[in-house]
Amino acid sequence: EGPLTPQHEAIAKEVLRTKCLIGLLREKTETMRRLESFFNWKADRSQRRMECEEKLLYWDWPGKNRHEPVLEGSEAWNRLEFQNTFDIRLYEYAEKLFIAQGKLFESLPPDF
Repeated sequence: EGPLTPQHEAIAKEVLRTKCLIGLLREKTETMRRLESFFNWKADRSQRRMECEEKLLYWDWPGKNRHEPVLEGSEAWNRLEFQNTFDIRLYEYAEKLFIAQGKLFESLPPDF
């Protein structure tokens, strides 16, 4: 309770680094490849499964909330950025972890 501090941020980063396998929505294919490897998922590679996976991962989301984009530098942007400073930094750290964790999966074939 209370305001977030740099100590909270450091703890959150340590939890991400030591306890989490990072996945990124913009890197869906690579994220799924890593999850399958990490959890040793052995799904069949049938045409039906591949089509289902493609629909789930790459087609537009019918239930997606559509909002007007917030313009960078606008009052709304600045307020959101201020209120979410720690979240933004944590996400940026997660992006770096995603790259670093990629080294753990380098030996996998691309179609694993």
